[in-house]
Amino acid sequence: MKRLICCFFLISIIFSINFASCKFGVQQAFYRKNQVNERSREIKNFCGTENDPAVNTDKFSVALITDIHFGRLASDKKEKFKIWYEAKKTEAADSGYPVKFAICLGDVSESGEKKQIEQYVSFCSELFPDMKIYTVVGNHDLYNDGWTHFKRDVYPHCSSFMFKTEYGGKSLSWYFLDTANGTLGKPQLEDLLSKIKSDSNPKIVSTHYPIYAGGGQLFTMQNENERDLLLSTFLKNNVKLLLGGHWHKYEEYTYKNYFKEYNFASFVDHSQAAIIKVDLNSMDIGVQCSKF
Repeated sequence: MKRLICCFFLISIIFSINFASCKFGVQQAFYRKNQVNERSREIKNFCGTENDPAVNTDKFSVALITDIHFGRLASDKKEKFKIWYEAKKTEAADSGYPVKFAICLGDVSESGEKKQIEQYVSFCSELFPDMKIYTVVGNHDLYNDGWTHFKRDVYPHCSSFMFKTEYGGKSLSWYFLDTANGTLGKPQLEDLLSKIKSDSNPKIVSTHYPIYAGGGQLFTMQNENERDLLLSTFLKNNVKLLLGGHWHKYEEYTYKNYFKEYNFASFVDHSQAAIIKVDLNSMDIGVQCSKF
């Protein structure tokens, strides 16, 4: 019986390795290069640089997508999204909230391959030719040493950053964090805590891995101490929204009426996207999710 169990265990390992080597790379079975401490030593400040979105209005919208997974994405999804987005962009402009930039919460590729990253870049150029799309790295984007392609080709060519949208003396800070390994890592966490505590603005925080995800613990950042520290810091420092992907499922959760976490359904599996409407004067921020 023991021999049978051992044989089954060995066969399972061999199968896992073969599966990984075919799709995600052998390194994925036991080791993943490009850990977060290497990718993100600090949260880059884009304020006043060419990477600043410069919205130049007090009311605007932001398009949001997540978990596109080029490599297993059906081609018709892109066309359906294009129709949806053009309609939503016109609707937002007509209501006085023009779309000023876009956000992608990671997993732009299925297995981190160069071709898949290039497909995402082409998709961005086609769908958002007149604006910036700020993309955070997802866990799938690291497979097969995908970070090499991601940091070279995907705007803004770094894994954690922040900027402010300002108009008429009102300002909202946007933080984009690297959670692709399921953790922030020590350097990024320390820099985030320093920056967020010295920033009195209301804030929106975007990640790939959600912090809480409505209780779906297998799909959240796994270090409970790190999660607790982040949530307590967000509660004390005027965070309004958390935006996350990864789970492929829509959930929203309110933290004692202080702020909301939105976990967005995936582009690839659920054909969903969102429009975020921002009023800098009232700091009223609305999230509208729908299928395309």
